[in-house]
Amino acid sequence: MNKIKKKGLSPIIATVLLILLTISAATFIASFIYKFVNSEMEKTRCHEYVDYFNFDSQFGYNCFENSGNSKNYKISLSAKNVKNESAKEVIGFGLIFFKEGDSKGVEALDGQEYPDFKMLSNSTKPILIPKSGETRTYNYTDNQEYSSVKVYAILNTRKCEAVESTSLQLC
Repeated sequence: MNKIKKKGLSPIIATVLLILLTISAATFIASFIYKFVNSEMEKTRCHEYVDYFNFDSQFGYNCFENSGNSKNYKISLSAKNVKNESAKEVIGFGLIFFKEGDSKGVEALDGQEYPDFKMLSNSTKPILIPKSGETRTYNYTDNQEYSSVKVYAILNTRKCEAVESTSLQLC
């Protein structure tokens, strides 16, 4: 009679297979975790820029004037003092104007020209955003009367949250 020899997996091969299976599972799970953590970390990158721009009231602006059917908003913004590397990330700012039940966003990028958003001191020059420690004043024209405005920083890779706000009064 022939004896049938059955062989099982050797303990070494079984151990290697278990290790490979564990590594594969860990890699698969890590890829999902990495995507989630990375997207959450990107949000915190704006942390130091949340209050980069502030409304500056020392020049008597942050108000509006009536001009026929339109309103001329005069907005003074200052940039806080930061390290030069941090300031290089900022390429512009955004304003969100509010009135009862409505809002309107306006963005300004450094060196760009806009038909209804100008420098107050020289309306023919492109927009210059305030650099670290500077203050600049802008004129924005719209046909709506807004009661307040918020500002946010625009970075090379994202837009930050608008936190700083001020109310708008007649100049």
